[in-house]
Amino acid sequence: ENQFVSRARFWQHNQAFLETVKEFGDKTRRRDLVVDPYVLTDFYRARIPQNVVDRVTLEKWDRSVQPPASTANRANQIKPDESPILSPYMTWDDLVVNIDRDAIQQRFPSKIEIGVSQLPVKYLYEPGDQADGVSLVVPQAIVHQLHNERLEWLVPGLLEEKLACLIKSLPKRLRRQLVPVPDTVKLLLPKMVERERQQAPFWKSICEVLSGFLGEAVKQTDFELAGMPEHLRMRVELVDDKGVAVQSSRDLTELQQTQRTVAAQALPVALVGKPPVYDWARTSMDTWDIEKLPDSVVELRGGVRLNMYPTLVVAKEKIATALVDHEPLAQQLFRRGMTSLFSKIERREIRSQIQFLPQWTTSSLWLSDRYAGDRLKELIGELMARLAFIDTQWNTETVIPVFRTKVEFEISRIKRIERVAGAAAEIGRWLPRFAEANHKVRSLLEKTPANWSENVRTIREQLAALFHESLSYHVPWCYVREIPRYLQAIAVRLDRLKSVGPTKDLALDATATSYWKDYSLRMANIQASPTTVQTLPAGTAIRIEPTGPLLEYRWLIEELRVSLYAQQLGTRVSVSPKRLDKLKEQLQ
Repeated sequence: ENQFVSRARFWQHNQAFLETVKEFGDKTRRRDLVVDPYVLTDFYRARIPQNVVDRVTLEKWDRSVQPPASTANRANQIKPDESPILSPYMTWDDLVVNIDRDAIQQRFPSKIEIGVSQLPVKYLYEPGDQADGVSLVVPQAIVHQLHNERLEWLVPGLLEEKLACLIKSLPKRLRRQLVPVPDTVKLLLPKMVERERQQAPFWKSICEVLSGFLGEAVKQTDFELAGMPEHLRMRVELVDDKGVAVQSSRDLTELQQTQRTVAAQALPVALVGKPPVYDWARTSMDTWDIEKLPDSVVELRGGVRLNMYPTLVVAKEKIATALVDHEPLAQQLFRRGMTSLFSKIERREIRSQIQFLPQWTTSSLWLSDRYAGDRLKELIGELMARLAFIDTQWNTETVIPVFRTKVEFEISRIKRIERVAGAAAEIGRWLPRFAEANHKVRSLLEKTPANWSENVRTIREQLAALFHESLSYHVPWCYVREIPRYLQAIAVRLDRLKSVGPTKDLALDATATSYWKDYSLRMANIQASPTTVQTLPAGTAIRIEPTGPLLEYRWLIEELRVSLYAQQLGTRVSVSPKRLDKLKEQLQ
C-alpha cells in the first residue's frame, strides 16, 4: 500500500485521512488508532469492483464515484453520516473508534508557547525509536532560552500518565499513602493543571501538591527518575535556518552545552535583516534622557518571536543601552548601569564627600590588599551613589527594582546634595570598622603555618565572596554593613585555630561549608548561558547575583559561621542548621 501511487481522488483522500489517524495515534498512544493492513485490505476488497485490476482501471473507475460533499475541504472533517454506503472514501466511522477529536487537539497541541514564541511539537508512537513520544522543534539560535522547568510539563495529555509514574517512583513510606494510584492521580491532577496554567515550575508544583496532600514534605530527590519511560521526557529537536534537524536529545543541559558555539554564531546571523531602531537606544550616556525604558520588546530572531529585555551595559568606562534575551541578567545589568550613571553624574559631589570621610587615609591603607590604586575610591563612590539615589530604604532585605523613567530619575535627584551627604555619613560610620577588621584578618593570615593550608583555603574563599564588587551595586545595605562583624568572626576563628588545631576547626566548619557548596552550585545554575554573554560588549562585567530566598540563604550562611566561631559577637537574626535546611527545601 505504501508503495502504490495514484491520482485517484479517493486514494489521495484516504492517504491524507490515514495520516490524520496516525497523528491522533501518535498523540494519544492508542493502539486502536494504528490501522492494521488487513483491515485496509478488507475495506478496499468490499468497495472496489473486481474488474478494476490496475492503476488505469482504478483511476477510470474513480471518476465515476461521487465523493462525499466535504472531501474537497479536509479529510479529517468528514462526518460519519456523510459517508455513502460502501463508499471508497474512508471516514472515522469505518474505523469503529470512539474519540473526541477536539479534546485530543487541545490536550496534545501542535505548538507550545515558550515566551512569546510558538514552537512546533511532533508526536510519534513507536516504542524503541529514539523519537518516540513528544518532540519540541527548536531553532538553534534560541536553544539557550529553553528551561527544563517548562519542558517537564510535557503536554496536557501526558500529564496524568507522568504524575502516576512519578508517584509510583516514590519511596514506600510515601507511596503506600497514595494507593490506589489512579484514584490519587485523579484527585491531584486538577491542582497540577492549575499550576501549569500559572506557569509555575514543574518540580516545585508536584512537591507542594503532594506535600499538601500527605501532610509531610516531599522533595524532588524523593523521586526515582531512572525508570521513567522515555516518552515521558520531552525530546528537543534542533533545526537550522532551513528547518533541517541537526541534533536532538532529552537532556536539555547537554544539548545547550554542545550547541553553545553554534547558537552564538546564529544570533548575529539573525540580526542581518536590519534590527529595529528604538528611540530609547543610546551608544553613550552622561545623563538619563530616556522618557521610559520598556521592560521588554518583541523581536524576530531566527524566524522566531522572542522577548528581549532593554538594559544598560558598562564597558570601557562607557554606559550604553543594550538588548539581552535573559530577563534576570537584564535587571542586574540595569541596576549596575544606573549605579554607574549616578556615580558619573554626581562625580564631583561624591569625590568631595569621599576625601572627608573619617579615617579615609588609614582605611585606604588597610584595604590596599583588596582594592589597589583608585579601585576603593570607585567602589565607595558607586556605593554612595546607590544609597543616595537607588536603594534609599537602607533596612530592606530585598533587591528593589530600579526605576526606568525620566520623571522618576528627576524626582530622585531632588535634594541631591543632602542625599549624597546622608549616604556619605552612613558609609563614614561603616568604612573604618570594615577596614580595621580586614587589616586584623590579613595580619593573622600572614602568620599561619603550612599545616593550616586547608583551613586558610576555606577562609580565603569566604573572604573573596565578602569582598566581591557586587557589594557596591547589588547587595542590600543591611547585609553590607554587617561585613565588619563577619570579618571579626574570621579573626576569632584564626585566633582559636592555635588552640583547637586545624582538624577540629575543619570539623566545626563542615556544616557551613556544605551549605556554601550548595549555594555555589545554585549560583552556577542561575548564570546566563555563554551564548547570551557573547552577545554583550567586550568588557561587560557579568554575574547574576542572588535575589529572594537565595539572597537570604547566602547571608544566613555568614551568620551561621558567626554563631559557630564567635557567639560573643551575636547574629543579626536567629540562625541554625534547621532554618537553613528549611530555606534550602524552599529553594529546591
